[in-house]
Amino acid sequence: MKTRRASLAKKAGLILAAVMFIANTAMAQENSKSTISARAIDNLKIGIMSDNSGLRKSSIYFAGKYRVTESVDALVKQLNKIEDPGTKVLIALSLYLIGEQKGLDAVYNLSRTDNDSYVRRMCNAIYAEFIKVDDNKYTSADIR
Repeated sequence: MKTRRASLAKKAGLILAAVMFIANTAMAQENSKSTISARAIDNLKIGIMSDNSGLRKSSIYFAGKYRVTESVDALVKQLNKIEDPGTKVLIALSLYLIGEQKGLDAVYNLSRTDNDSYVRRMCNAIYAEFIKVDDNKYTSADIR
């Protein structure tokens, strides 16, 4: 009889531990879905506008990776200001990932007017991919 109670107690303890583990994991996942703070967004914008090319490129990359819509204006300003073709393409990719119409219009304009053929070709491909992916929103008449 004692062994049966001990076995039952062990099973109840394991079940309780498993439930606590699952609940703890679910709470941790819920907490990880937090939004980016206003202060972090301001720092990202400062990084995008920085004269330090490494900081600028990292900030541009993270703006696209985390789809920070608040950074679109800063990215468009830098797109028109920067001369480096690689950085221009990185900005275009970030604007593509963010998906705001203002940014994509800037990518389209760059694909038509930039002096560098590499930048024009890459921006044209990025914009064409956006049109292909977002078929439901835009028609061929919107391409201009």
